[in-house]
Amino acid sequence: MTPQEISDEINYLKENPKTGEVIFDEILDLYYDDKEEEAVQHIKEVYECEEKVARQAFDIFKSKVHKPTPQMIAEVEAYERACRNKNVPKCPTCGSTNIKKISSMSKAVGMLTLGILDADIHRTFYCKNCGYRW
Repeated sequence: MTPQEISDEINYLKENPKTGEVIFDEILDLYYDDKEEEAVQHIKEVYECEEKVARQAFDIFKSKVHKPTPQMIAEVEAYERACRNKNVPKCPTCGSTNIKKISSMSKAVGMLTLGILDADIHRTFYCKNCGYRW
C-alpha cells in the first residue's frame, strides 16, 4: 500500500483487526499524547509495511489533523464551565450559590408544629451565607 492509501484507510474509521478499536482513534490518541514514534510503529504493525511508508502515512495524517492549542483547550473549558454554572440557583439577596433546598419533611414538621404560621411552607431554598429564605 502507498502512504496515501494507508492514510485514507485510517481516516475511513476502519477497525484494527488485533484490538477491534478504530484505527483513527488509536493514532489520534498517540498523536495527542506526543507519542509519534509509537504511532508510526503502530501503523507499521497494523498495515505490515516498511517504516518509511508508515512515517509518510503518519505525516499525511498529521497534515489533516491538528492538535488543539492551549488557547483552544482553555476556550472549551471556559465554555463547559459557563454551561455548568448557567442553571445554578443563586440567592436573590447576596448572589451566593451556597444554598440548600428546604425539604418537604422540614416543611411538614413546621406545619405540624406552627401550623400555617410557619414561614417556610411557601419557601423552596435557604441561603447558607445570609440566611435568606425564598
